[in-house]
Amino acid sequence: PVVSHHALMQRLQEDTVCPLGHKLQPIGTTKDDGWICEAHSEQHGCLSLITQKGQTTGMSRFRCEECDYDLCQPCYSRAAKRPRDAGELKRELLGHLAAETEPLHTKLREERLHWEAALERIERRLEETAATVGEIAVVSRKVPEL
Repeated sequence: PVVSHHALMQRLQEDTVCPLGHKLQPIGTTKDDGWICEAHSEQHGCLSLITQKGQTTGMSRFRCEECDYDLCQPCYSRAAKRPRDAGELKRELLGHLAAETEPLHTKLREERLHWEAALERIERRLEETAATVGEIAVVSRKVPEL
């Protein structure tokens, strides 16, 4: 479902979201499968000092299932309190829009390939027809008039 620009901007300002703008869901410690806090690779790093998988046992987790994006409780809280600047909101909005429109882009690429192939077949048939017309013209000049 496509989200209006205004609604998405409102959501990005209110919720803690993944880089594509999906709201992070609290899952607690129920899925403790060796996850890693994504903040470990960000500028300020993970507040829980997580640097690799296997360091999150028993920690609360906030997750975007669609993007496979996780934050620990302290990093989630930091993200929720952090004011977003216009550039960050723009990047999140563009990421969200790219994800929303990708199926349409895929369909358009498939349609373009279909019509390009059809055009090639028509051009080939025209060339064959032109060759046939040329052959008929040559033969008709050689045939004496009755």
